[in-house]
Amino acid sequence: MTIGRRKFLLAMARAAIPAASNGAVAFHYEAIFGPDAAAWYTRFKILVTGGILADAQTAKLRARGSQLIAYEWSSAFYPGTDSPAAQKWQEAMRGRARDWLLSPDPVAGASAAPGRAALWYDFADPAFAAFRATHLAGRLLESGYDGFFFDTPGFENLPASMQDAYLRRHGSEDYNRCQGAFFAALKARLPGKLIFLNQGYRHAEHFLPHADLDLTESYFTAIDGNRTRFRKWDDTSTPWQAIRTPMEQLVAPAARKYPQVRFVHANYAAGASAVAHRAARFSWACAKLWGHDSYLISPAAYENERDPIYFTPTGRPKPEPYREQGDVIWRAFEKGIVAVNAGPTAAPIKELGLELPEPQQGYFFPAQ
Repeated sequence: MTIGRRKFLLAMARAAIPAASNGAVAFHYEAIFGPDAAAWYTRFKILVTGGILADAQTAKLRARGSQLIAYEWSSAFYPGTDSPAAQKWQEAMRGRARDWLLSPDPVAGASAAPGRAALWYDFADPAFAAFRATHLAGRLLESGYDGFFFDTPGFENLPASMQDAYLRRHGSEDYNRCQGAFFAALKARLPGKLIFLNQGYRHAEHFLPHADLDLTESYFTAIDGNRTRFRKWDDTSTPWQAIRTPMEQLVAPAARKYPQVRFVHANYAAGASAVAHRAARFSWACAKLWGHDSYLISPAAYENERDPIYFTPTGRPKPEPYREQGDVIWRAFEKGIVAVNAGPTAAPIKELGLELPEPQQGYFFPAQ
C-alpha cells in the first residue's frame, strides 16, 4: 500500500463521518425532550427513555421514527404516589405484600439508589408474575411504546436481607429462574414488542431466551471520580478489569448461544468534550470488534454525546473474527476496517499499511 493511500485512509478515519444511516441505540432519561435533544436522540433506531413519557412527548418522539423503549426497574419499586398509575400499582402490591413482596417495609441497599429504600418483588409466586406481566403489557400497549428496558435483573442485585428472606421463604427455588419466567410471561403478552435487559448474559439460560436485546455497562470506558477511564485491552494482573476477558468469557459465549439477542454496550465519560468524543469512538470501535452496538453516556453534559461515529456506514462484519497486534485490534467489515488503538502511544497495523496515531481511540478506514 502506498504512502498516499495510508494518508488518505487516515484522513478519512479522523474526519467527521457523514450521516449515511441511523444510529442503533441511544439512552436519555430526561422527562422533557427539547427540540435540540429530540433532533439528536431520534437519529437512533431505538431510544431508551427513563420511563413511559407523557403523551405529548411520546407523540413527538414517535413522529420522528424511533422505536421507544421505557425504563423499568426489574426487581423492586420505590414507594410513593407520583402518579395515579403508580399509586394504583403500589396499592395492589401492598394488598398482597405477604405473598408478592419480600418485605412489607422498604429496604435499602444493592441496586437501590443510595439513600433510598425500596419494596422488593417475590418472583417465586406465579400469580405475581402473571399479574405484573398483564399490568406492564397493558401500560405498554396503551402508551404506544415499543418495549421495556429492565434494569438490574438477577438475585445478586437484591440486598442481603432480601436474599435471606427469599431463601427462607422458598429454599432452593431459583430466583433467577423465576424472574426469567416473568420475562417469558411478559413476552408472551407482547408479540412484536421488545424486551431489553441489563446484563442478562450473567444468567443467560434463564433470561436471554426471552430477550431481544441485552446490555453491558462500562466494559470499555467508565467514570472514575470526575475523570474518564479507558480500559486496557488485556491485563494479565487484573484481567477482569480489562476489555478482553469479560467480553470473551461472559458476553461472547452468551451471544453465540442466543444469536437472536442483540448486544449493546453502554459506556460513560466525564470531563471535557474532547474526551467524551474520544470515548464514544473508542467504545464504538470496541463494540464493533464483536459485531455489537454501543452508546456513550455523558451525565450532566448530554451535548458531549453527539458524535457522528454512530452513523458510520460499515456494512456487515466479515466472517473472520477480530485480529490483534499488541494493543491494536481490528476487524474487517463490508465497507472498511474498524480498528482500536488501546495502547498509550501511536501504533500502526503494518500488514494493512494503516496508522492509528492517537492512543485510546477508535477508527474506521473506508474501503476504496
